[in-house]
Amino acid sequence: MNQSQASATPRFLHTAARHLAGIRWARVVAWGAFLPPLVIAFVAWHFTVVLPRSDDWNIVAPVIVEARAGNISWESLNAQVGDARMPVARIVHAMLALSSGWNQRLESMAILSFTMLSFFYFELLARHAFGRRPRAFAAMTLAGSLLTFWPAMGMYWTFPTMLCYAIGTSLAFAIIPLMRTPLPPEARAAGGAVLGFLACETFLSGWLAWLVLFGLTFLSAWEDHWSRPWRRAIALIGIGLILAIGIYIPGWHSHAGQPMRGGNPVGIGAYTLFFFRWLGSPFSFPPIGIDDAEAVFRWQMTVGLVVGILGAVCIAGITTVALLRCRLFRGEIRRIAPWLAIIGFSLAAGILVTAGRTRFSPSFCFLGRYISFSIWAYIGAAALFFEIWPFPVGKLPRRLAGAAIPLLLALYGFGFWRGLLSIESDHFATERIRCAFELMPLYVGKSPEIEGDVLRHPFSPPPAELWRLGNRVRQADLLPVPLVDEATWRARLREDSGGAAGKLESLSPKGPDWIVSGWAADTVHRHRAHGIFITAERPGEPEKLMGFAQKNAKRPKYEKKYRFREFSPHAGWIFTVEKERLLRQAPPGTILRAYAVDANTATFHRLDGEIDMPEAPAR
Repeated sequence: MNQSQASATPRFLHTAARHLAGIRWARVVAWGAFLPPLVIAFVAWHFTVVLPRSDDWNIVAPVIVEARAGNISWESLNAQVGDARMPVARIVHAMLALSSGWNQRLESMAILSFTMLSFFYFELLARHAFGRRPRAFAAMTLAGSLLTFWPAMGMYWTFPTMLCYAIGTSLAFAIIPLMRTPLPPEARAAGGAVLGFLACETFLSGWLAWLVLFGLTFLSAWEDHWSRPWRRAIALIGIGLILAIGIYIPGWHSHAGQPMRGGNPVGIGAYTLFFFRWLGSPFSFPPIGIDDAEAVFRWQMTVGLVVGILGAVCIAGITTVALLRCRLFRGEIRRIAPWLAIIGFSLAAGILVTAGRTRFSPSFCFLGRYISFSIWAYIGAAALFFEIWPFPVGKLPRRLAGAAIPLLLALYGFGFWRGLLSIESDHFATERIRCAFELMPLYVGKSPEIEGDVLRHPFSPPPAELWRLGNRVRQADLLPVPLVDEATWRARLREDSGGAAGKLESLSPKGPDWIVSGWAADTVHRHRAHGIFITAERPGEPEKLMGFAQKNAKRPKYEKKYRFREFSPHAGWIFTVEKERLLRQAPPGTILRAYAVDANTATFHRLDGEIDMPEAPAR
């Protein structure tokens, strides 16, 4: 071996070692993409409350009752919800409910599963695009996972009726890899039409699957110089869309601007601002230290708008360059089309959200269900950028990728904290509703005032309808929570279940209302009590339910004493009551007491302290 060969051998080995090290690093990063869904799975299972709520009663309850009786009807499956029809989503809900006794945790796992299916389709596309570039593939996989399972989506992961959004997105995204298969154009179009039909029968956003299908088909036809097979494929898709509309429209009526929904007329400026804030919503969560609701709202409105405008400029720039490349080099269409489809789906979903939600509240753009759409615009744009500017060729893409992953990891960690705060807050608010739900036999149809404390909600059926539906579901043996009748309630008032501590502390005026307040702690699980109810006992009469505490409050002394395991501990509770109602339910001489409720066992614990109502509560 001569000297030149000897010196070349170490250089070769060094180069090979660096290459292998890079591949191993890429594999570690790619495998790290499995961690975000595992984390979300744990969070969703832990924080989902086993209680049908809000839209569950209108969307799921009638169908599962009929299914249990063996006479499910197309009218129930196809009944309109808002502007949407949801037979596919209802079938999935019914299958989960009938197999689990309507355990909402399984529905949350189904949301995660369909979201993972959407990510799987993205993974297939990324592997095809970046498979020969391990580092690029690893970076895109990890970034896609972090964004797809973005914790700042909050209650999207724990609210069962979000399942329709997850199913619709997964069906729309299934079209993209289908259109890349070697099947004849007509077969791809027929398969895409079937997926499009299923998607539009899932929720309103599912109609965007047809946009994805038409877009990909037109791009493929353009690439193939409008050959006859592609013209037939376009005709097939058109026929499928006409059939889907023909099935969907009969009996359908628009709910746009419906007064009962609280819609208010707004101008084009409000729609524009809403759209940009929606686009910036995934990255608009406030920093640690901003907890006041008004301050959080101002932060989100400002930062969401700025991020949304910057995001729109970047996405528009990347998309424009990609379309110009398609115009110059038709062979580029096959590589670029999938990412354009993802971006188009996301932005079209944003237009739908903007058109349907701007008139309600400017803050609706920050809801987790809508972030689940906006996040895909960034995923598609990032993949498109590295598709048209090959990575790691060139310093700019390499530096951008090197900076983006640590930034995403930092944002994920911070967003995870903010997401947990949102999920935990929703969890305990739902537990409070669950406590009121379990005691419905005591007050629904008897006291509208008590109904309004906790149970009445703008997106839930009226309490009387809720009571009727709850009884139907209970008779079908599908109600996952117990209903406590008055005799059982009175018997449990005399029992002390233990496991809780707390005190009824004060009665004080606040504006036109009166405030009954105190604190309570679950000493076993070390968190706030699930719910608090107040009773009034008049001389010579049995104790009666007076109402439910509507809010929680910070009480650091007791949160520290009982070592709360909450992310944002709230040991205090507040019951707000109008003066007229207070005097009517608790006249002078009445004794007020407070009880903590364990929603899991429907047992009560009487809190220390009681209040003797004076002759006339003075201000």
